[in-house]
Amino acid sequence: MQTAGRQILVPIDFSPHSLLAAKAAAIIAAHRGCRVKLLHALEQNEDKNEATSRIKAFVADIADEQPATIDANDIAVEVTEGIPEEVILQIAKDQEPELMVMGTRRVALKEQDMVGSVAAEVIDGCRVPVLTVPDNTDIGILAKPRAIAYLCMMDADDFAALDVLNSLFAETAIHLTLIHVPPRRMRLTAPADQWQEMIEQTRKRYPDWRVTANRITTHTLSDDIARIAGETPFAILSTANRRKNVVSRILNPSIGHKLLFGADCPVLSLPV
Repeated sequence: MQTAGRQILVPIDFSPHSLLAAKAAAIIAAHRGCRVKLLHALEQNEDKNEATSRIKAFVADIADEQPATIDANDIAVEVTEGIPEEVILQIAKDQEPELMVMGTRRVALKEQDMVGSVAAEVIDGCRVPVLTVPDNTDIGILAKPRAIAYLCMMDADDFAALDVLNSLFAETAIHLTLIHVPPRRMRLTAPADQWQEMIEQTRKRYPDWRVTANRITTHTLSDDIARIAGETPFAILSTANRRKNVVSRILNPSIGHKLLFGADCPVLSLPV
């Protein structure tokens, strides 16, 4: 049973990875009891009728592949004109979906993408949670993820982000791996007492979670994340998405933006 008004927004460009994102969103929506909306921004000289037919074929493909979990009537479509990232951000602002899911390519292929990819622009400007799904993801694990990692800066935004995470997975017994990301100059000397306090506060605030901890120790975030994933596997890597002005977003992109090009796993950006 789907709940009226609740939806997951999925921007699509008809690429294989956007189709995978749509299928992932359908799986998540089926478990959350909400609808999926597929959104396509028309490119220059693209025919709207043709785009609408293609997006309806997307819907049929998703429903045929997962008949037990999703009905075509629970997937809405919207085709509109405009610059993709601007259209996506405006629709997200106006309709306030509980989650946005976007497809990306695996790290080995991302270097072929433009630096200013649509997903990166959306992550930096969006005020709803955004889940990016690489094209080599086993999307079945996203339905009800048990193991989630969170990149912790040990600042005032961490618990705001974890509250958003808790609201998204309120009915899931989460195993949360807190990953401390200290400033580069402190990666070998970060204060252990403050970190231990953060761990204990997290356990008290979310008593239903099993909380473990790890930390970034090198200057290469992606290498440390790969190491931690080997030690404590997780389905989703999450991070706070802090509000920034346009200049700050250009000069200092969010961690979610950086992970888009450096992490080969689903990344959940949590607005704070």
